[in-house]
Amino acid sequence: MTTTYADLDRQVDLIAAGLAERGIGQGNAVALLMDNRPDRYGATILIAPRFHPVEILELIRTQRATCLAGVPTMYNYMLQLPTATQKDVESIRVCCSGGASMPVELLHKFEEKFGVQIVEGYGLSEAAPATAFNPIRGVRKAGSVGVDIPGVHNRVVDPEGNELPRGEVGELVVRGPNVMMGYLGLPEDTKAALQDGWLYTGDLARMDDDIPPSSRQPLSVSPTRCMERLSKRSSYAKKGRYRKKNLWVFAVTS
Repeated sequence: MTTTYADLDRQVDLIAAGLAERGIGQGNAVALLMDNRPDRYGATILIAPRFHPVEILELIRTQRATCLAGVPTMYNYMLQLPTATQKDVESIRVCCSGGASMPVELLHKFEEKFGVQIVEGYGLSEAAPATAFNPIRGVRKAGSVGVDIPGVHNRVVDPEGNELPRGEVGELVVRGPNVMMGYLGLPEDTKAALQDGWLYTGDLARMDDDIPPSSRQPLSVSPTRCMERLSKRSSYAKKGRYRKKNLWVFAVTS
């Protein structure tokens, strides 16, 4: 995939400013922008070489992490750990979940046991790192990935590209400054994915219909395919450490 540094800078500024308006401050914005420029706001990122619930909780305790980003399976493992208590995560201000749909029962049980909120969002590599997220403060709907992040628009369309009414299931399409320029060296795949300024995600979604029409619609997404266009290779570079009051912990799983 291809993008530009100017795109990333614009994305950081735009999203960070808008998130603050919806109860997600600059520090929290770093979590949503972790794929791009976490050093922009001086956040320290703790990267675990593998996920193990005991090791992750120990990392949180010793480093006083303030945000935990993970997938539902990781939260389930921590929930099932008999020795885990609220004391283990007392420094955590919020947990972010993505990568798969969070079961509502799991969300409620985790929050009840650990006393910390989980906010769910949606994103994909082609529009990294997110296109929708639940607000930390304000209306949050369990089972939904939230609402459009500032500057980004999500729509649900039929096979012809026509926008569907709320409540109907269709393909999720996305438009915003975080959408890729295209797949490097793959013009046909790029043409198929990017149409009329919209990124066709290949995921099924619906806009929830149980809120006032004037409100932003909470979005429910069910992934339907793997991103087969993506390269299986990943590279990570550590270019510096910054330590401030916001400390984030992530687990990289193979």
